[in-house]
Amino acid sequence: MSLLWPSCPLTLVTAVFQAIPLAVTMGAALFLGESVGWRRWAAILVGLAGVLIIIRPGAEGFEPASLLALVSVVGLGARDLFTRRIPQDLDTMQLSAWGFVAVALIGTVQLLSTGGALIPQGAEWWFLGGALGAGLAAYWWLTEATRVGELSVIMPFRYTRLLFALVIGTLAFGERPDAWTIVGSALVVASGIYTVLRERARARAARRAALPDAPPAR
Repeated sequence: MSLLWPSCPLTLVTAVFQAIPLAVTMGAALFLGESVGWRRWAAILVGLAGVLIIIRPGAEGFEPASLLALVSVVGLGARDLFTRRIPQDLDTMQLSAWGFVAVALIGTVQLLSTGGALIPQGAEWWFLGGALGAGLAAYWWLTEATRVGELSVIMPFRYTRLLFALVIGTLAFGERPDAWTIVGSALVVASGIYTVLRERARARAARRAALPDAPPAR
């Protein structure tokens, strides 16, 4: 996120991140062999169109750094797919810890490439510690939910991040998302919710089909 922060508004990056459920569905179809019907493929295309509307490549005001958000969508989507494949006997806290270790290593590389870090002063250490603690707890809950819960139930909650980003971006950073960002975000969220609901309906239908036929009444 630090590479995006200097030039990309928080709301723009968060809006692009809402395409993660679509990336998960597409990755499951392409790499895990899951069946995805034409309706969900159509929803994925609509969501990708929404992403293009948000970042508007080639248009005035385009932020090249926003393309890094797209790379993050691919990486986070792959993370969710891999998390579902990890054996259940591997502890969630261990997974969360390794995730934070990876973030720390990548952050170190970024620091070396950007000229070093600013050392926190005074109360800033408390803010940093609070951010780390909240991040670790949130990552643990997200990992646990992804492992034991249904993605169709979990994914809609992720869209609340866009609401929080809009509020924080407006109040804390004075951001004002333009109409194109709002329209693109609406397309991404709507297509993502449709995809999740469609997956849930298919799962229910599959469970009903797997039930044995009831014995004839006597």
